Amino acid sequence: MCRTQRHGARGAFTIVELLIVIAIIALLAALTTAAVMRFTVTGPRLATTNGLSKIKGHFDTQWNAVRTKAQSDNLPDNFLPYAQWKSSAWKPPVQNLSDPRAKQLYVELKLAQAFPMSFAEAKDPTNGYANAPSWGKTHGTYATYLNSLGNLSATPYDVQQGVLLMMALERGPLNNQINSESLGSTSAARLNVNPATQAWACVDGWSKPLLFSRYTRSDPTNADDVGDPKASPPLRPNPLTLQPVILSMGPDGKAGVDVNLTLLTLPNAPRVLHPDSQYGYDNLYTLRDWDQFLLTR
Repeated sequence: MCRTQRHGARGAFTIVELLIVIAIIALLAALTTAAVMRFTVTGPRLATTNGLSKIKGHFDTQWNAVRTKAQSDNLPDNFLPYAQWKSSAWKPPVQNLSDPRAKQLYVELKLAQAFPMSFAEAKDPTNGYANAPSWGKTHGTYATYLNSLGNLSATPYDVQQGVLLMMALERGPLNNQINSESLGSTSAARLNVNPATQAWACVDGWSKPLLFSRYTRSDPTNADDVGDPKASPPLRPNPLTLQPVILSMGPDGKAGVDVNLTLLTLPNAPRVLHPDSQYGYDNLYTLRDWDQFLLTR
């Protein structure tokens, strides 16, 4: 009887089948890589945007309260020597407390006390005025907190601002108790202020400290905006209208602004204001006014 021999299962793929499998794997890898890359960019950016919005709400509440109170305060009788010292380079300097520039100097001082931009300013809001009266002293809780951190002489400037921003939210004049827990892990982190000590700071989605400025000017060529103490009469930036700006340096960690954050470098700016200005275009800002300004440039 004739028996038909059955062949066993095939032991290998053909070249064509291998190529198809390799192509499918490559396509899946490309799609996965693209998704990861998109998340790497959009994830931190979304976290930063949400964090800035939350921080801005708390910061604005304190800012407006401090500015409104300072505007309504009667100037202390012994404020005139400070105003004259502060305006000594102006032409003419402040001569009496009825000069509106004296009230502006008072408001500036109160904002500096509540929202210092450096550790040095936090400890001396008058910036060198000898024997400052009580109205010129540092915020008491700020001094206690900074002294508890130890030696801060080598703390980087950006870290100082992130720590000070958290300090203002948590220990500021309104005592709102906005702490790291309420901000969340994407908006608050512990940063090194010296080799032995860390402090809570406001950060962006890339875990870099947030920066802020009390006086950011839109047009550095506009004397009414910047202020010109040598003009006659002197032109001063009005602290009652200037708005603070809190910003993230973006994924590249470059602020695109000058060291004191008093000038913003924007796309299509007429001149370069900072050697790293080309990196400033990805910055993230908080105030709607600045968002609109960026859109209309």
